[in-house]
Amino acid sequence: RHMTRVPPGLETCGMVDLGGTPSGRDSSEEAGVSRASAKSTRNRHAETVSAVEQKGETFKSLTASYFENKHQDVGEVMVPVVTYTEYSTSADVVPGRVVEPASIEEVLELVAEVAYRPPPVDTVAWFHIEGINEHLLREIMKLLKLRGAVVGDLSSEHQSGGKSKKAKVDTVRMIQLRHTEPTLRWFGTHLYLSMQMLDRENIEDDIPVVSDQQVSFIYVPNRRMVVSICEEVGSESDFNLLRETLVNGVSTCNHQSSDATMLLAVLADKILDDAFPFAEEMGDYLELLSHAMIQKPGTEYSTAADKIRMQLWRMRRFALRLRRLAETYMEDSLQVFQNARFREYIQVVDKQSVSLEEHCAMYIDRCRNVLERIEAHQNKKTNDTLLVLTILTALMLPVQFLTGVWGMNFSVMPELEMDYGYFLFWALVPTLSGFTYWYMRHKGMVTTQMDDTVGSLLPKKMLQSIVKKFKATHHDGAVGMRNLMHIPMTMKGKPKRRMSAAATSRIVTPNLSRASLSTPASLGNAGQV
Repeated sequence: RHMTRVPPGLETCGMVDLGGTPSGRDSSEEAGVSRASAKSTRNRHAETVSAVEQKGETFKSLTASYFENKHQDVGEVMVPVVTYTEYSTSADVVPGRVVEPASIEEVLELVAEVAYRPPPVDTVAWFHIEGINEHLLREIMKLLKLRGAVVGDLSSEHQSGGKSKKAKVDTVRMIQLRHTEPTLRWFGTHLYLSMQMLDRENIEDDIPVVSDQQVSFIYVPNRRMVVSICEEVGSESDFNLLRETLVNGVSTCNHQSSDATMLLAVLADKILDDAFPFAEEMGDYLELLSHAMIQKPGTEYSTAADKIRMQLWRMRRFALRLRRLAETYMEDSLQVFQNARFREYIQVVDKQSVSLEEHCAMYIDRCRNVLERIEAHQNKKTNDTLLVLTILTALMLPVQFLTGVWGMNFSVMPELEMDYGYFLFWALVPTLSGFTYWYMRHKGMVTTQMDDTVGSLLPKKMLQSIVKKFKATHHDGAVGMRNLMHIPMTMKGKPKRRMSAAATSRIVTPNLSRASLSTPASLGNAGQV
């Protein structure tokens, strides 16, 4: 009954199950051609990206481009990349499917098939679109019969007939607008929300540029459907592993008590997890920078430290925005996110965003320390220069004194009549200058270059006592803390490390947040864990 409403040609839509069984095609060769076309589109984009990188984009040009596009509308692409994923939430593990249409026509045919079938009961549909194309988005919304609503608080006013009116802003316009904060709007038939995703631009022999691109979501409750739209094609986040876990039924989204909102939480967690390697990479750059400053102190490291701090600021801002998105989910003023598993999961995402913010804050403090070390080195270099000038001035004092005394115009000066007075002058100059230098060394005003090891800074006896005390404490165990806390810390004669609650949460939380690596059975008691 429902297939009679399918437009002509829909039966040739190139859909292939994950296991390789063709559906909707006359032969498997046509399905292979469809996948090959989609791969060729991705390869063309990769070649374009590599060609841009070969042009030698510098940190300055990429940063200027970032600030230029920061407050502009999201740009469009001619050929977006669309991937359709369908997975089950029933008690029986039913394999899903992944479809990669090769053209816009095939995308619309696939959307029409999904739109004309009955709303699923235990199946969730996910369209992931990389690149924004207004024509494609409006056709998708028309096929899904998503009603647009007027949102006047985000639009600019325009004059018409002497009266001030607000322009209509539908869902497509919301996707095109650049949102600096997480946005959530209800349009009657669907929910629109947006967040940011970090992206990385590699630069040869320089600090990579971290930028944030916009990710929009359309959630259709009555169809159990989620549509995610990324700003650019070929972003740093790879969703293939997530699709594989969803299709194979080993994700927390496949649990029978989960609904389509669980996919929104998992996507937010996935985007957040992809940001941690960026922060760790900046930490590695800081460690290399600190090591280079130890080996060769100088003031040329300030620019690199400022570049790293700029990227960390952006990552910390991303973590703060994600925290506000999690708070919006938990507040749930629209009564849409009432699923218990979703609320438990989004709390884990909120904790992970706090962890990322703390990581970025720690590395920003390290950047500040590096800049303080550079400033201290600059001050030390200035002080050393002034010290050299002061020492030279002090060594020249005897010469100035003798020339001042013997240059006076008195009529009676016996030294001027001496036969060897000139030689006496040059004999006194090095003698008095040497005595001045010895006196300054004796008083500690002039020091030689010292070794930078700890042994050269501390007295030998004090250093030996510290080492001896550590060895005694190491063999005896942590007797002080154990006696104070009255907690047994040994097991079978070996010292057992006591773990704090914060450390325990850092170990337990990632296991709960990575839905792609957890099974529904293992996440059944997630709240108890």
